[in-house]
Formats: sequence, structure tokens, C-alpha cells
Amino acid sequence: MDDVTPSGVEGAGLDHVTPSQFGAGLDHVTPSQFGAGLDHVTPSQFGAGLDHVTPSQFGAGLDHVTPSQFEAGLDHVTPSQFGAGLDHVTPSQFGAGLDHVTPSQFGAGLDHVTPSQFGAGLDHVTPSQFGAGLDHVTPSQFGAGLDHVTPSEYGAGLDHVTPSQFGAGLDHVTPSEYGAGLDHVTPSQFGAGLDHVTVFPLEVTVSSLFQRAGRSHPSPLSLWAGAEFVHHNARQLTRVYPNGIRTESSNFNPQEMWNAGCQIVALNFQTAGTEMDLNDGLFSQNGRCGYVLKPAFMRSMEKQFDPDHPEMRDGYRPVTLSVEVISGQQLPKVNQKEESIVDPLVRVEIHGVLKDQAKQETRYIDNNGFNPTWQETLKFIIHVPELALVRFVVEDHDKTSKNDFIGQYTLPFSCIQQGYRHIHLLSKDGTSIPPSSLFVHIGIKEGS
Repeated sequence: MDDVTPSGVEGAGLDHVTPSQFGAGLDHVTPSQFGAGLDHVTPSQFGAGLDHVTPSQFGAGLDHVTPSQFEAGLDHVTPSQFGAGLDHVTPSQFGAGLDHVTPSQFGAGLDHVTPSQFGAGLDHVTPSQFGAGLDHVTPSQFGAGLDHVTPSEYGAGLDHVTPSQFGAGLDHVTPSEYGAGLDHVTPSQFGAGLDHVTVFPLEVTVSSLFQRAGRSHPSPLSLWAGAEFVHHNARQLTRVYPNGIRTESSNFNPQEMWNAGCQIVALNFQTAGTEMDLNDGLFSQNGRCGYVLKPAFMRSMEKQFDPDHPEMRDGYRPVTLSVEVISGQQLPKVNQKEESIVDPLVRVEIHGVLKDQAKQETRYIDNNGFNPTWQETLKFIIHVPELALVRFVVEDHDKTSKNDFIGQYTLPFSCIQQGYRHIHLLSKDGTSIPPSSLFVHIGIKEGS
């Protein structure tokens, strides 16, 4: 039958004849006209008529035929058997065999196919092309296209993917699920799961860094007090300000915040008192420009400084401050009555870390505000001189009530010069009250 073409056979009767029995002439004959015998014939030998025949009926020869030429019967055939022509066919038409085919070979139709059906080749396909089935696929298998896909669609495999690769959808994913890549993502993008992630902006209400003493449940900020908070402030900015419910505009003690390295410590400037005296004293240095450089041991990430245990820091060298209060000159009256005369005493206060907090005072002098003389020496051991402030206070002694304020002057310990000095007093609101002053002798020596 080699020289006979099937088209020359009238009617039918090809059911029990195989196409291989014909040497040529299959162009106008459909394979469905043959009941069997397609094993050694390629579909390309037929010009048409593949509609009701399955590719599995052919043992070979699918290289130049597109799956779209078959209406059905792709269930047991793998796409890799076709060299081309996958553009208009959906992977779901194939029951298996997607292991060596890349999704990019399909122009469409990925909606009902899971990426896990593909062994490789996801580099140029976006996850959004898949309607479901991302549970067992890691985002790192996709080179791009994660913008519209949420990490929660993936059951695992987030270790090597950065959250910034996702445009949205981080609400139900915890940052701890990512091994890296949090640099350009904001914590607000996560709905939960910040428990194991450190150093995000924190706002707390606290009255003192040292309020943890005697508390069974310390405040959030007190947990950071000491070395940890100082270390935090070596690389982060901390702003502290009075609570808005302070209706009387009172102030907190700024020294405790400076001890922990806080950079921006705001006060109610309209309220005079010790707190504002300390603030004015600290910023009286450096030309009163409003900026004071923290000590080197509080700026270094390598060094450890604990204000509760200053003796444990590198370079610990305590000093002894001796103040001989000699006399006073022309101290103002507290009561403007003509017969009123003050009974002055002098108190020297040290403000700094907890171990340095101290104050001592002289005896009072009866009825002499013009040129009282004390000739008394007060001594202090200062453990962290870089943080210490020295405050000189003059008061009018009163036996029956609280002493009245006469004047004060506050300055950093690092600015004190040794020898005989005149201290020009300031009023309660920080203005000068000339010619009122104290005459003292200052001595400083290393060691305790």
C-alpha cells in the first residue's frame, strides 16, 4: 500500500488499518479515521483533524505541534513534550509533568495552577499571576513581581526575602519571620509580632529614671535605665518633656535624664526653680550656644557606662572638691521693711549621678547681710566630674518657717577654676543682682 494514499480510498474502512501502512498522502485525512496504529506516526503528518485525538496516542513527534491543536486529551502528556506553542494553553490542561517547564512559557492561564507544580523557572513570573497555591513556595523563588502579593500568602520561606519587596500586606506577618531586610520597612507596616524586634521609637510616661526602687512592676523606661539606656542614646535621639497635665507648669529633674545621655530635655522655662537653675548652669558653657557635647564615654558604642555604678567605667578617677566659704558681700534684703536684716547661710549642692548627689551648708550669721563671714570648708567626693553641676545657694535663715531664698549660682564642675574666686549671685528668675557675691576658695584634687 506504499503507493496508495488514504484519500484515494472511498467511504470508510480505515478502522483496522494503521497510517504507517501508507507512505504518504495523510495531509487530508484525520487521525480519527484510524482506530489504532498511531504509535509511530507524528501528528505533523496530518494537516488537520486532531480535534478528537489525544496526544498520548502518538509515541513521538510532538516537537512541532502545538497543544492548542488538541481539544482534549492533555491529561497524561507533559508540556515538555512540546517544543513550542504553549502560548495559548493553560497549565491546568496538563495533569502532570510541569517539573521541567517554566511558567513563563505560558502566556496566560496560571490562575488555577500552584507554583509548586513547577520545579524551576519562576524568575520572570510574578506571584500575582497565580490565584492560589503559594503555601509551599518561597518568595525567594521569584526574581520580581512581589508588589501586589502579601507575605501571609506564603506558608514558609520568608528567611531570605526582605519585607521591602512587598508593597503591602504585612499586617499579619511578624518581622521575626524575616532573617534580614528590615532596614527600609517601617514597624507600622506590621500589625503584630514586634515582640522580638528591637529599637523602635518608644513613648512612655515616667517621673524618674530611678523610680524602680521599691516597685514590684517598674515602668517601661526604668527598665532601660543605667547602661542599656546610655548605650541606646549613644546612637539614638531621646526627647524628654513635661507631661501636658502639669497644670501648674512644674518641672522634673533634668539631671537624671542627662545622666542617661538624653539629648533633648525640655522644661517649662516660665517656671523658675532648681530645675531651671541646673538647665541654665549646664548650658552656660560653650558660649551659651545651646549645645553641649556629651562626654566621650557616653558617645561610644564600645564603652559601657552605668550611672548607677560609675566606679565600673573605664578611666574611673574620682576627685575631691573642697569649698572654703569665706564671706559674702552686700546680700539683698528678702523683706523690704526698713528694719529687716537677713541671717544668711550658704549651701553648696552637687548634682550629678546618684552617688554624687550631696549638699552641705554653713552656719547662719545673725543680722548681717552687708559683709557676713563664715570661714568654713565644705568637702565633696565626685565620682563622675564630667556630669556634675555645682550649685551655690544663699538663704535667709528663719527659725519658725522655711528659709527664704536670697540668691544662687550654678555652673558645671568642669568649668570651676581653683583658687580664690568671687561668685556673683543670680535671682530666682536667673537675672543678676549686683553687687551681691560670695568670696570662696576652691580646691580640687584627684582621689577620694
